[in-house]
Amino acid sequence: MSKEDYFPIELIRNSPLNYKWNEDIAIKLYYVDNLRLFNAINLSSFRMKMALGALITDLIICRLSPFCDTSDAQKRTDAAWAAVIDPLYVFSLKIELSTGNFDDREPILGTLESCLKLLDSIYTSYNKGDIYLADPIMCQAWLARHISPNKKVFDNWLKDTLRISAKYFPREQEYDKSTEKFDYSNEIPVSPYFFIKKRERRFEDNIKDINLFLSNLEPINNPYLRSPNEMIKHGFVGIPYKYGFE
Repeated sequence: MSKEDYFPIELIRNSPLNYKWNEDIAIKLYYVDNLRLFNAINLSSFRMKMALGALITDLIICRLSPFCDTSDAQKRTDAAWAAVIDPLYVFSLKIELSTGNFDDREPILGTLESCLKLLDSIYTSYNKGDIYLADPIMCQAWLARHISPNKKVFDNWLKDTLRISAKYFPREQEYDKSTEKFDYSNEIPVSPYFFIKKRERRFEDNIKDINLFLSNLEPINNPYLRSPNEMIKHGFVGIPYKYGFE
């Protein structure tokens, strides 16, 4: 499937990267405070929030892919999508900035590394069950908006995506602010195919879609994914890289 099946063409076409970038902008984007966006993200289930983080990361990678090598970034995103199904699929998403900071001289590399650092923050919060998971996802969305060639199209896409996500995978429980942790183990996972535009969304297709996605993963060629044996050693219950089977 083409990325155009997921994203408006205006957001991913090969248009010039004319956004401003420096260390101050990168740091500002890493600490976004937008209560309206936070609340909109927080309407979705915990697993769906992780899916939104992976989806927005995918959008940023699509935007940057004509201008730099994003093959490693795509492997990280594949692992992030697998984490929606079970966080044990992920070996690690940690990334060290190549220059030790958000390099002013390398706006494309700086943007990509900022994106991947936020993805690691999203996964870390998700893996821990941090009830403030919406925070790093909000920052990733603001980064995607910053580099978007058409902010109006981006805003409409994000609004529609958040609305549909909350409709089909709503948050059904209040979070415990005393512990700041949430057990999402009983929530329904979601596959990347849920976000295909103009697709009929049926829960009966969910297991099939998740297994199709898992069958296309190659942990032997992706350093961010655990092997089946490693997953079992870390306590995975069931058959690795299959869903809904005992």
